[in-house]
Amino acid sequence: MASPPPSLADELKSLRIDRVPAGRSLPRWIVPAVAVAAVAVAALIGDAYAPEFSSHRASAGRLNGVLGGLPLVPGAMESSLWLTKR
Repeated sequence: MASPPPSLADELKSLRIDRVPAGRSLPRWIVPAVAVAAVAVAALIGDAYAPEFSSHRASAGRLNGVLGGLPLVPGAMESSLWLTKR
């Protein structure tokens, strides 16, 4: 007695996917983020720009008005920095 042919689901279950274990490498966004931070720090040290808004100050509750009301989702990265030229 012949068995019925395997279904598509059975064939997919039989597939084996070999994955390389994740290594301990830096996230792809870290290099551009560090570069932007370095430029911002250099600009602030040189007195060329003044900080207008940062999400870190907003999360600490140190802002008033409209900017103080901006939401910061719990667990979100505080990565916003607005600068104005002096």
